[in-house]
Amino acid sequence: QHKDKTGKRTMSHLLIRVRALPARMLPLRRTSSLALSRAPYASSSSASSSLASGRNYLEFYIDGEYHRVQGSSPQNATAAAASGSETTSSPRFGVESTLLEYVRDGPAQGKSVKLVCGEGACGACSVQATQWDHATGKLLTGVVNACTMPLAAADGCSIRTAAGLRVPPSSQSTGSAETSLPPSGSKAVPGPNAVQRRLSVAHGSQCGYCTPGIATTLDMFLRQNPNATMHQIEESLDGNLCRCTGYRPLLDAAKTFASDFDESMLGQMSSELRALLREPLEELPAPPAALSKWSDPEHARLAIRGRNIDWYRPTSYAELLSLVERFPDARIFSGHTEGIIEQRQQLRHYPVQISPRWVNEVHVLEQGTTLLDGRPALVIGSAVRLAQLQEYTKDSDRQSSFPALKAIAQQLRFFAGQQVRFVGSVGGNIATASPISDLNPVWVAADAEFELESRADGVRVVKARDFFQGYRKVNVRDGEILRSVRIPLQPAHTEEGTHNFFVGYKQARRRDDDIAIVTTSMRASVRPSETDSTRYVVADCGFGWGGMAPRTVPSLRVEQYLCGRQLPLSEEEQAEVERLLRDEDLAMPDDAPGGMVPYRRKLAVNFLRRFLWSVQYQLHRCTGGVVPDVDPRVVSALEVMERPVSRGTQHFRLAGEPTDAEGSNPPAAYYPHRHMAADRQADGMAEYTTDIPYPPNTVHGALLTSSRPHARIHSIDASEALAMEGVHGFYSAKDIPGNNQIGPVFRDEELFASETVLAHGFPIGIVVADTAHQARLATAKIKVEYEDLPAILTMDDAIAKESFYRETIHELDTTRGSRNRYDNPAVDHRDLEEVFAECEHVLEGEVRNGGQEHFYLEPQATLCVPGEGGEMMVYSSTQNPTHTQSVVADLLGVPKHEVVARVRRLGGGFGGKESRSFYVSGAAAVAARALNRPVRLVLDRDVDMSTSGGRHPFLSRYRVGFNGQGVLQAVDIKLHNDAGYSQDLSFSVMDRALFHCENAYRVPHLRALGRGLRTNLTTNTAYRGFGGPQGMLVAETYVDRVAHHLGLEADEVRERNFYQEGDVTPYGQQLRDVRLQEVWCRLKEDAQVQERREAVREHNARHRYRKRGLAAIPTKFGMSFTAKHMNQAGALVHVYTDGSVLVSHGGTEMGQGLNTKVCQVVAHALQVPLEQVRCVEAATDKVPNTSPTAASVGSDINGAAALDACRKLLARMEPIRRRHPELRTLAALASRCYMERVSLSATGFYATPDIGYDWAEGGEKRDPFYYYVYGAAASEVEVCALTGDHEVLRSDVVMEVGNSINPALDIGQVEGAFIQGYGWNTLEELVRDPRTGQLISRGPGSYKVPSFASVPQQFNVTLLSDNPNHQPTVLRSKGIGEPPFFMGSSVFFAIRNAIADARREAGRTNYFLLDSPATCERILTAVEQD
Repeated sequence: QHKDKTGKRTMSHLLIRVRALPARMLPLRRTSSLALSRAPYASSSSASSSLASGRNYLEFYIDGEYHRVQGSSPQNATAAAASGSETTSSPRFGVESTLLEYVRDGPAQGKSVKLVCGEGACGACSVQATQWDHATGKLLTGVVNACTMPLAAADGCSIRTAAGLRVPPSSQSTGSAETSLPPSGSKAVPGPNAVQRRLSVAHGSQCGYCTPGIATTLDMFLRQNPNATMHQIEESLDGNLCRCTGYRPLLDAAKTFASDFDESMLGQMSSELRALLREPLEELPAPPAALSKWSDPEHARLAIRGRNIDWYRPTSYAELLSLVERFPDARIFSGHTEGIIEQRQQLRHYPVQISPRWVNEVHVLEQGTTLLDGRPALVIGSAVRLAQLQEYTKDSDRQSSFPALKAIAQQLRFFAGQQVRFVGSVGGNIATASPISDLNPVWVAADAEFELESRADGVRVVKARDFFQGYRKVNVRDGEILRSVRIPLQPAHTEEGTHNFFVGYKQARRRDDDIAIVTTSMRASVRPSETDSTRYVVADCGFGWGGMAPRTVPSLRVEQYLCGRQLPLSEEEQAEVERLLRDEDLAMPDDAPGGMVPYRRKLAVNFLRRFLWSVQYQLHRCTGGVVPDVDPRVVSALEVMERPVSRGTQHFRLAGEPTDAEGSNPPAAYYPHRHMAADRQADGMAEYTTDIPYPPNTVHGALLTSSRPHARIHSIDASEALAMEGVHGFYSAKDIPGNNQIGPVFRDEELFASETVLAHGFPIGIVVADTAHQARLATAKIKVEYEDLPAILTMDDAIAKESFYRETIHELDTTRGSRNRYDNPAVDHRDLEEVFAECEHVLEGEVRNGGQEHFYLEPQATLCVPGEGGEMMVYSSTQNPTHTQSVVADLLGVPKHEVVARVRRLGGGFGGKESRSFYVSGAAAVAARALNRPVRLVLDRDVDMSTSGGRHPFLSRYRVGFNGQGVLQAVDIKLHNDAGYSQDLSFSVMDRALFHCENAYRVPHLRALGRGLRTNLTTNTAYRGFGGPQGMLVAETYVDRVAHHLGLEADEVRERNFYQEGDVTPYGQQLRDVRLQEVWCRLKEDAQVQERREAVREHNARHRYRKRGLAAIPTKFGMSFTAKHMNQAGALVHVYTDGSVLVSHGGTEMGQGLNTKVCQVVAHALQVPLEQVRCVEAATDKVPNTSPTAASVGSDINGAAALDACRKLLARMEPIRRRHPELRTLAALASRCYMERVSLSATGFYATPDIGYDWAEGGEKRDPFYYYVYGAAASEVEVCALTGDHEVLRSDVVMEVGNSINPALDIGQVEGAFIQGYGWNTLEELVRDPRTGQLISRGPGSYKVPSFASVPQQFNVTLLSDNPNHQPTVLRSKGIGEPPFFMGSSVFFAIRNAIADARREAGRTNYFLLDSPATCERILTAVEQD
């Protein structure tokens, strides 16, 4: 806050760093409930006296238990702030804390509330909050994000977590006869309630980290809306994210509670779910009666002091004014949804904070008050919650009467998630003056008035279009607060024949819970002409725009031009009004902040077109045809795309028969058992690394990272940080007792930079303190002096400078003279150029695909506990315990036997925790050894995304030769991946890209060169598919290009080039058991590809701007680690005398159901019911020298190792069994074996046979893969050619998975991988600062993964039946985690086909470039480009 040249007080306080950002920089988050005012007032003595009596303690309830937090002593932060100092003591919990911190780390130890993003954009921390609503005099209940709720805001609340939803055992279902797992919870332990059970039995929990938040949100909605429809239930989850499931099973479970749900909708995997349908939602204990105390203003009043913050909650308007007088720099926060982000992520300090929640005057919501000019208006108090306004405006009668209310409802529909809307306020959204606010354009277009008030000058009314004065600057004078908004209520139709129209439009990357790229509201009053009653003219109009300037702006020239003009406009008038909008009202420099300037310009013009068409369309109908109608082909583009209720089907056939000897029904293997931890995950009782209770003397860490892309470190001064109370140390490269070099293969990077930083975000050291927040504050106090060095920040720059990692340069070449040529009589080894010379057609092209953030919901986390001597126990969220052990041992300079790495489960991994978890555990271990105290390090989401890397971006160039029938004859490819500042696993990622650059097609002559690029960006790493999808995208692109060139359907070209049985790949592996044709034909039949393609043509002929596209894509995915030595696993199996079995194996459970499958294999082998088998955590002191859980072979190798151990045990027990045939159960047999001193513990081992690939010249090994998985997918989309928006109408996937050990888990992997692949190809765009390489999109507010509304409207998955693996894998099954990922590209190519149709209509028939991801910006650009 500061004063401008005129002396007016202005606001400029949020995301200041964005102001100077160049093109393509994005604000991180919308605002919804921030400062309502900041100014001095003259107070009344009575108000001051009341405030002095405010409580200095907090009271609230968590899951029914009373909690009290005492404020600090009067020597508080206010005095410190007045003197300009900032205290940095180390409080346990207080005003400075968030509700999430208190619930998780306070006395409640509530691990069911998860920390994921810290910015209220994922819903994992959702809790139910009930409090006294002073405005209505009733209890108010809703769902809130605990991560953005200050602990002080919880005063007077009853908080219910996912754990608090659990019910006593007597209330739980006993399940059906088919349920293999008993309900969780013993006689004394509560278990999941109805919502949690249905999510569990519907296979809606994979990694489980998101499940408690989803259950909490859904439970609250169902209790408040007992007659909700399926559509309403789907929309209620707009504030929650899941990265594993693909959402379909979660939606299936949720919709079973709907009033319009029909049991016939249940699919093949729903036998358990069917048994729960008649279970009601259990009654929960009523909120504590003591909440009524807060109806008393004397008790509700707060004046609580913290060590750094004083928090006030007045209960009258006079008190509010008095507080602002006392504290001129106070912040007034309503919902605080943005304030916490400022304080926690941007480390801003607001010493005095005021909550207006108990002040009635700012909660008014009433109709009828007049404006200054006498018109009726709706008065909206500045503290009115967005959810309250949404509920008011969505009433259909109100909307039909007053179009302005419909416009508000349109904008609120996609405004954040319900958790934010429940607490966020109207005034907070206004006062922050966000240039991309969804609501501020409504106020501007409506010509709304803002009522401001000061004690000195009284009431002042400011027009909305005069209120926003610059970036985050508003027209607020000293001593004023924003009291209310008055929006004119013009009737839809008047007796005089005037018709009023008002709409709101918004375009974002993702439709729900996303910040706008461009948002607008448009209003027009149209009346009959005074000279000709058959003509209608614009009497008045208003336009408000967000995302087109540093502030919300009107379009004055357009308004002036339109007023008095007849509708519809002539072509010349239309052209002129568009020019005025684009070139004058919304003129933008090419380098405007936010980037995407051409797209935003085009979007604004298209929104104006849509509005004028919409007005004409409605006028035609309400004037009886006096006004000409619009072209029928544009009608479909007048409204936003609406989603019907989504549906999905799953088809499979069980392999095998029940074989257990103890009568288990259903069988242990070949059956769709749910995830064995699903109940515990759903009710929040499953423990992750972030949930492990830590010892009392534990300290918390925060990383210090580089602010430069490439620089030499001159000095590091941590003295100011170390002087802060509660800070225990700062450790950098000089403090590492062992080897500072880390890395999964080459050890070519440092844990902490010793001399040079190689990227923005490169780790320099670790601060440890009493709390994690305190450690973060301390990192900001460390001064690092740099000497900048030249930096390479793009792939093009790296190629131009030949900045390659030499170790990653590999080449496939089937032609003569190749250094890795293989001899095979079936292959023609002629020179490639000779072949190209003989080709009838040759084309060249380029393929670019972006990176992808893993966005596992559980962040990188570790707890390192030092033991005796050199011992170190490392609890880590890692896919690779063995290498974690190795790296920590090297850093500490101790043998590996001194370090034990343990992991129970991961909250998602996707490859991101295969090698990039090392630096987290390593940093914490170094500090733990130095202090000889446990150190806990959990990365904040923005730090995690900035430092851990992701999927490799690729830049690929191809040349393809083919004949007139589309048969491929020669392909020459150069692949480049952005490895980043170290090699990590980039060479293996490139190898897999090379092995998949022909996908499912036989290419007789192929040369492919792969190079890893050295850049000064964060090191990229493993990601689901591991380079395969990047290679396959190239293949599908050149096949699509061939089809376009020849005028053929792409499917024809694909089918003419499919691999056949016995074909040889370019790397020399002969294909056996090729199921490609089978899955392709099944897909075309099930998905009715030909019939629907014709329907798409008919639709596109009827619609000008809503184009549909359909594409079918095959896949052939090789299964094995390409590094031969990693294809091994071990297991340890114990049989106890009661017949129970305990298994430890080398794999890690991260949601894919590995433990469940291994238990199924063991139960199947030992012929016992599944519930008798349990897997324990992965630990290096139980199974040593393990491979990472990756490459989709976790079940293959760990299941086979466990099976080997079982066979050893059975062999030992067999003599006893033969001597005692009466021993029919494992318990009886095990007891007998124990009495006869037979060991009941065995280790197992497995090494994948007959594989390996030798890149060396003359190498003989040509079989990198043990087998292949084949699949195919078809997707249909609808694209808006005015905005670039798209909707997935239907996706069908057919996969062959061998004999599926667990069809439910396999289908879950197919669906989850498909949606993740869809995100990579459409939504998930990584945005960097082009000057520094800093990742800008480093949280869910700016990086958009698919949401509940992203799932295809119809989503069908089929597993091919009667399909045992031809290789002797465990139970003849196949891996499935990665192969379906590329199937998501069927959406990408369907979008491409829709774009092509839109281009053809505009006369553009040439082939066009479309980089991945196909964002809305790229879609509209492709439609328009020549």
